[in-house]
Amino acid sequence: MVPKSATVVVARGATTGRFCMFGREMAMNQTCYALAPLQGRAFWLNCVFANLVDELVHAAHGSVFNTITTKTIETARAIIPYPALLDGFETVADPLFNRVLTNIEESQTLAATCDFLLPKLMSGEIRVRDAEKLAEAAQ
Repeated sequence: MVPKSATVVVARGATTGRFCMFGREMAMNQTCYALAPLQGRAFWLNCVFANLVDELVHAAHGSVFNTITTKTIETARAIIPYPALLDGFETVADPLFNRVLTNIEESQTLAATCDFLLPKLMSGEIRVRDAEKLAEAAQ
């Protein structure tokens, strides 16, 4: 399992170089790499990777699909600040990244609620008052 807050990048195919940070522990397939920080600085790692990904994609190679290899990643270079600066960045970034995650999860919940209720409202199966009661009960 890939830990929460790991930065994951698609290593080959049409979406080579697309990356994200996992909001929870997850599994992934073999076309991706997971980058997890050794010293708990996941947000810094994600931001540094965002600045390196174009270089990695440009260096990707392959006969069928461009592929980012472990060797490609090993050749990437980044400036690493003093630990106190890294810790300060994590302190500031943590609530920002977590708010983004919360917003994504809330958006998904709202979309699922809409997808569930709208057809029932349109067909007359339930009334608005009934939908309001269902929504209140879900909170």
